Amino acid sequence: MYDLFKPSSQSSSQSSLKRYSCILSVIFACFACDSESEETSNMVETDMGGQSAGMSAGATAGSTAGSTAGSTAGSTAGATAGNMPNVTLSIEGTYLDEFDTNHEITADTWTITYVGTNPSVFHIAEIDEAQRYLVAQNDANNEYSPNLWSRFDWFLDSSNQLYFCQIAYDQASQEEASALNTANRDDLMMGCAGFSWSKLNIQNP
Repeated sequence: MYDLFKPSSQSSSQSSLKRYSCILSVIFACFACDSESEETSNMVETDMGGQSAGMSAGATAGSTAGSTAGSTAGSTAGATAGNMPNVTLSIEGTYLDEFDTNHEITADTWTITYVGTNPSVFHIAEIDEAQRYLVAQNDANNEYSPNLWSRFDWFLDSSNQLYFCQIAYDQASQEEASALNTANRDDLMMGCAGFSWSKLNIQNP
């Protein structure tokens, strides 16, 4: 009866093989888990690296674009404020008006020197040849209305005689001076805000 429960050598060998097979399966499973974990970690690191690179590139591009836009805007504002390169004015020259007041006109400034006074300088910021007017900012050292804005209108009659009207001289902004288009070229006696237009006579160099 004892022999019925006693394992045979063949059964013992098979059991051992089964135990070794189980052990090896566990070991291989562990290795597989470690390998999968390492691959997952590498994928996470790669993804985070890509996101960091993308954020860095985006920040650099945004900064460059902002700097470029700021620089462009600054340059445009400077040109509007009176530095108008390659701009000419058809009435440039040196003139005397009917009261012996000297007018020195360039594409940058209109300078008026009344007899016995310091020059009044007007810095040109806008020229409209088609409508025959310009807008200028009064110099900070002008005796009257310093730093405010003026508008000068002009025209030539049929004999090419030049007339002008300073229709605005104390406007708060360039836009306000530019919008003041009330000079009447058909009325030389009263068409300059109730006053007469002034005649300008060119002076020989």
